[in-house]
Amino acid sequence: MTATPAPEIIPEIRPGRGGARPGAGRKPKSPDATDPYSILAKAKAKNESYKAELTLLEYRQRVGELIPKDEVAAAWAENIAIAKGRLLALPSRVSGEVLRLKTQREVEEAIKAAIVTILEELAGGQAA
Repeated sequence: MTATPAPEIIPEIRPGRGGARPGAGRKPKSPDATDPYSILAKAKAKNESYKAELTLLEYRQRVGELIPKDEVAAAWAENIAIAKGRLLALPSRVSGEVLRLKTQREVEEAIKAAIVTILEELAGGQAA
């Protein structure tokens, strides 16, 4: 028996329109950064976010959780001025006591004790 070759299968070609070309047709809508409606929506969302933050900050200020930065700066300046004045007065404050001391260690302890006293007064909020 002789083998007969299988007949070739040729696709049938039909006359017609030819189908859609690749890339043809209306493009699907995608969010575009230059779209005026999306720009407006983003701006409104940002505005609402800022309004919510501002409302929260105003509330926290009213209940006493926040204070104005000018008040904080003024309080720090006052505390620094007090500390500066007390530290500059330290030599005249301890000089009489230091003259009576005989060793370097006693002088160091007297000065250290005076500094600790000043720091404790400042930490306790005593302004004199």
